[in-house]
Amino acid sequence: MNRHFRHVDWKLKEVPSTVTLVDIACISGKPRCREIPRRSGPLSLADGEAWLLAHFKTTGHRRYEETYSRVVQWDPPDDIDPRTILGVTT
Repeated sequence: MNRHFRHVDWKLKEVPSTVTLVDIACISGKPRCREIPRRSGPLSLADGEAWLLAHFKTTGHRRYEETYSRVVQWDPPDDIDPRTILGVTT
């Protein structure tokens, strides 16, 4: 996503040093299963996929609800230091 702010074209980018996380719940069946991983908080994508596969193999359930979380930031063009723009913080 691109936006123009303070006379600069900014791009919204994922922060590469962070990890995308996922919350998962099984929503198969009637009534819905609603089982979640037995771990507090969100999982890494690899751990989430592993739980999905294990739950599918043991239950046959195919439908899941996933919510993703990632860290993003607005970046100016490479030739501009964002700390030099009035009103911009990290």
